[in-house]
Amino acid sequence: MMRWLAVPFLILALAACESDKERRQDAMNYCKGYGFRPDTNGMAYCMQKYADTREQQFEDDSEAQMDADDMALMGAPCC
Repeated sequence: MMRWLAVPFLILALAACESDKERRQDAMNYCKGYGFRPDTNGMAYCMQKYADTREQQFEDDSEAQMDADDMALMGAPCC
């Protein structure tokens, strides 16, 4: 039963996958928008903070989804 509940989540997770190159380009575009120039310490710091923030957001979203799934299994109304 639990395996079948994981399938939609897995499909969504795979659909949201980005390559390393795409993630790097997203971070670079974000930091350029704040005025950082390529190949500077400021750009490197900004890109690292951007990556850390995205990773934390993904973890938070995943945890919230698991909590909602648990509530649904217990028959509680969602949200």
